[in-house]
Amino acid sequence: MVLHEKQCTKCGEIKPLNEFYQDHKAKDGRYSYCAVCKRKANRARYYKDIERSREYGRKLYRDNYLRNSRVRRRSHLKVQYNLTIEEYDQILETQNGVCAICRQPCASGRRLAVDHNHNTGKIRGLLCGNCNHILGKAHDDPGLLRQLATYLEEKA
Repeated sequence: MVLHEKQCTKCGEIKPLNEFYQDHKAKDGRYSYCAVCKRKANRARYYKDIERSREYGRKLYRDNYLRNSRVRRRSHLKVQYNLTIEEYDQILETQNGVCAICRQPCASGRRLAVDHNHNTGKIRGLLCGNCNHILGKAHDDPGLLRQLATYLEEKA
């Protein structure tokens, strides 16, 4: 016999099964409260101790964000540069934690960017945001960078 209706244990009404949330622990696979009563109960529990509920939500957000950011970083390094986090950290250590060009830590406090040859994919070093942008705007052209240096020296 297949049940198509169920009685809500909260309001006592007999309702179709699709008006009950799924619950894999229940014998019939549905919560004992109908969806309307379940929402009311959840709302009441939330407002009973609102600060605790909000802190729980913030904790879930922080935990998921941190876990996902580590996963994204690991994946990004591997896909973009075929580099592991351990290899990144080793390069960072050889550079004493500073940019390979200006020898300063990243001013924004962010991680140093991976500088690589766009044609060969070979990693050249780790750069701060400013140095990385300068190379990018110059299209990695040493001749253009020399011209820029000459211009600055002449106009100084």
